[in-house]
Amino acid sequence: MFMSGLISDEIDRFFIVSRVKQNVKNQLQYKRSLLEDLRRNPSQYSRERMSDIISNNILSREDLVDGSGILTDMAYDHIRRYPHLKDEQRELPLSHIEKPYSEPGNIDVYFFGMSGSGKTCVLAGLMSLAGQYGFRIDPRGPGGGGVYAMELFNYARTSMIPPSTDSNHIWVIDTQVNDDNGYKHKVSLIEMTEEKIVEDLKVGTLGLLPNNNKKVLFFIIDLTKEDSFVTNDGMTFCVKQKNVLENIISLLSKNESILKNVTAIHFILTKSDALGDHIDDNAIRERLTAQGYIAILSQIRRICEIYYINNSTGFQVGLYPFSIGKFMPGDVYSFDETDSVKILRLLSSAPIRPCVYGPPSPSGLLGKFINWLNS
Repeated sequence: MFMSGLISDEIDRFFIVSRVKQNVKNQLQYKRSLLEDLRRNPSQYSRERMSDIISNNILSREDLVDGSGILTDMAYDHIRRYPHLKDEQRELPLSHIEKPYSEPGNIDVYFFGMSGSGKTCVLAGLMSLAGQYGFRIDPRGPGGGGVYAMELFNYARTSMIPPSTDSNHIWVIDTQVNDDNGYKHKVSLIEMTEEKIVEDLKVGTLGLLPNNNKKVLFFIIDLTKEDSFVTNDGMTFCVKQKNVLENIISLLSKNESILKNVTAIHFILTKSDALGDHIDDNAIRERLTAQGYIAILSQIRRICEIYYINNSTGFQVGLYPFSIGKFMPGDVYSFDETDSVKILRLLSSAPIRPCVYGPPSPSGLLGKFINWLNS
């Protein structure tokens, strides 16, 4: 009986040790699996979710920073300090100008995209370049968006994500851009929500799009999602980005007076870093094809051919992948100006070229005769 009891105790200890070892093995496997998913799909992990992972000791600083490099020390500390994304975000200032305004003779650069598409991050990236590359912001410009611009500058330079913009507001930021030859041009950077765009295109009550200034149009697409959830009158609707853009482009195509003043149309593809480290044209085309944007691109190209837009690129619409920096799980990033500089260089060349409605006029006596007929 005594020997039987000893054997029974040894068997119990064996199974206990085996279970502990198996639990440790399972925990290690879970950690490896979680770390791999964090590396592959950082955008799927919100600030709150990462805060839970850290505060519940599911993954340690050593796991996330030292062992894997998934987070930087600064990012890890930032998540600990601001466990909710809204904790770090201040309300963006509104313009003191009652009616949006862009001075006559300015080049108006529009950023179109639905809520959450990344418009504000694109603007924040551009604002971060103020004082460099021949780019200046007028903080007291007549458009009234100077204070907003400086707030975006601070967000970008401190690697913080700005909050969503007010859907009932329009920001007009007065800037100065040097062209390739060093000449200075006054440029209004205009952020409008889809509701305001449709309002101005349908009835022209805002008076921005119908003005006589030359215009550059940027359509913003978030490559990581096909649709968004919009709340209106207490009800939530699922809205596809593609459908919003189709609506805007359809309204534009019916407005000749606006398109005659457009010099360039481009697409900015935000959150491009979420597609991987080796993103190329094929990967972008595949994603755009899968989300149904090829028909939209073809439609815009036809508009460009009719109104002689993007003539320097053979009427092709530019596709510009954009990220404000390297994003990590938890909605944290390390600021990188690379893509912002590309957009700024595009602004320093494309917008300032004269808008020509139709092919260039012939020179000589024939050209003078045609100009006289059109005068």
